[in-house]
Amino acid sequence: MHHFTVESVQAVAKDVRSVFASADSALHDAARLMIDFLVATEQADVCPAKTQKTLKAVSASIERIVEGRAELIRAHQTMTVLKDNSNLEVVDFGCWFGRKSDGKLTLVPVAA
Repeated sequence: MHHFTVESVQAVAKDVRSVFASADSALHDAARLMIDFLVATEQADVCPAKTQKTLKAVSASIERIVEGRAELIRAHQTMTVLKDNSNLEVVDFGCWFGRKSDGKLTLVPVAA
């Protein structure tokens, strides 16, 4: 059994929320970049062949952010399992993951 302090787990929960907010902000910014680039090149009458490489690169970066976000979700699930197998009671630390009665991980909305 792992022995965590409440304060350390609260700090981890706060950081998890911050990292997801950062990832979502990066996704938002990258999507806006794609739109702004399309608008700018359309207004400048740039031919599609000259913009394709840039669009592909921005699209690839968006995909990598989404993949990274999925890895963060898996990491968060693993952290939840560690906490579940610890000295701490099953309490809300601000995480989105919880347990169903069958013991399987499920997404649970939690008020901040």
